[in-house]
Amino acid sequence: DFGSKLYNDSPNANTAYFVAKAYQSLNDQANFRSWGQRVVRHDPNNLQILVELSNSYWGAHDFNNTVTYAKQALQATEKAKKPDSQTDAQWSAQLDQVRGFCYRALGEADYVNTNNTAARGNFEKSVEFDVKNDFAHYRLGLIYWGAGRTNQAILALAKSVVLNGPSSKEARDQLNQLYRSVHGSTSGLPTVIQRARQDVGL
Repeated sequence: DFGSKLYNDSPNANTAYFVAKAYQSLNDQANFRSWGQRVVRHDPNNLQILVELSNSYWGAHDFNNTVTYAKQALQATEKAKKPDSQTDAQWSAQLDQVRGFCYRALGEADYVNTNNTAARGNFEKSVEFDVKNDFAHYRLGLIYWGAGRTNQAILALAKSVVLNGPSSKEARDQLNQLYRSVHGSTSGLPTVIQRARQDVGL
């Protein structure tokens, strides 16, 4: 309430940011999104808020806004300035992780709209920037499988499995099913898993 009154008296990006983050800390996503929008109206290159807005809208299954803020975040990565506390390598890795997230968000919007060609392109860009993005590998596995590219599908699903993220359990179920349907058993899976580990740097 105090922040809202302060903002009404003197609208600016900093006050909007602190109110947005307060609502986010309370897991009030609707008010976070409302105040996050105020932040980017004042500061259209606020990379953190753009990414968090895209993620929040993704959680709400509002993929139009997911795409809007993901695209804005991608543009903002080109203008973002490295904090003094980070090395060039750390900053580059952080920006690549942001790009990986953004392309994953764009890919998911395409996927739910059954535009698998565009989804595949965006998910492939996602893992190019962030090889440890388990969800992008999982979706790629499903897309490759649907296109009959079973070897690529098996490896993509295996990468999602070894990354052990939120998608890993579903990826493992799909991997076992696909591998068994192709090879008749899962006896060769340890070899695939080992290659997946090497490919994602584990």
